[in-house]
Amino acid sequence: MTFGQYIKQLRTDKAYSQPELALKMNVEQSYLSKLENDKSVPSNDVFRKLLAALDMDIAAFMQGIESSGMQHELRQIPDIEMWSRAHSNKQQLSRKQWLSAAIISISLGGALLFSGHEKIFFPETQYEYVSAGVLLDGEPLQVFENWGTLAVPFEEQHVRDKVNQYYKQFAQRRDPKSKLLFTYRGESFVETDAQGRRFYEEETNKRKQVIRSENAWMQFLGVFSLIAGITMGSLQRAWFKP
Repeated sequence: MTFGQYIKQLRTDKAYSQPELALKMNVEQSYLSKLENDKSVPSNDVFRKLLAALDMDIAAFMQGIESSGMQHELRQIPDIEMWSRAHSNKQQLSRKQWLSAAIISISLGGALLFSGHEKIFFPETQYEYVSAGVLLDGEPLQVFENWGTLAVPFEEQHVRDKVNQYYKQFAQRRDPKSKLLFTYRGESFVETDAQGRRFYEEETNKRKQVIRSENAWMQFLGVFSLIAGITMGSLQRAWFKP
């Protein structure tokens, strides 16, 4: 479709005769006939009169010729040149924004997929640490395990009653507490809570692998983000034509 044919189509769509449109534009019918037969290109002033007569803005007018191939030859009309330049800049900005979003989506998807697969944020090895009871000030860390030699004075170890007394004392003080952790804290560690100082040792025979749904969700979101990013990167060429 040529520019003249486009004007004729718009006139026909509005149900205007050629004389009626020429009158609305305040131009000679012969001049409008030249425009419709592609024998002349309107000046910027005539172009504005055409838009006013058709009750259109430039964006609506240009929408009909964007894909026709005649946009380039009409850039000699200043209003069309300005609109085309602004539209092109807007298209370039939108394209860059979509490309940036696609890159971010792909990067995020790869990071989520890798993190979920490698269990970086949600480890699946569970460690169990056990504490026998609260330690008193000055007591050795393993007093509950070795109370017979650590707590009972050497000179009293042969006295059965004394030993039984210490045994009952430590039996009463026993307050086992365990912690299930996904972070390895070594073979043992000391921690202070509301009751006092506790010594925790790992139960190495109770390590186990636990499936955590968080990792599966991270991998799912990673794949989704990757596909979304690749799709956005592919479609932006069709959506934002230069």
